[in-house]
Amino acid sequence: MVIVARLVILAFFLRYRILNPVYDAICLWLTSVVCEIGFAFSWILDQFPKWLPIDRETYLDRLSLRFEREGEPNCRLI
Repeated sequence: MVIVARLVILAFFLRYRILNPVYDAICLWLTSVVCEIGFAFSWILDQFPKWLPIDRETYLDRLSLRFEREGEPNCRLI
């Protein structure tokens, strides 16, 4: 819910910034709008792992079957 609320607020903010340019300093306004859009895109990409987290699990028995050879000493770190 917090992510969705922030996304809505971000959309309203960017809409306001784009629709209300500052004509006295158009270069500064354009630079700030481009940077804000870039940061917004970066923030959106950062939210994807929170929506679909990946849970990894290590199966030690499968690893030992794949990488341990018969007749060779087992080198385990303690």
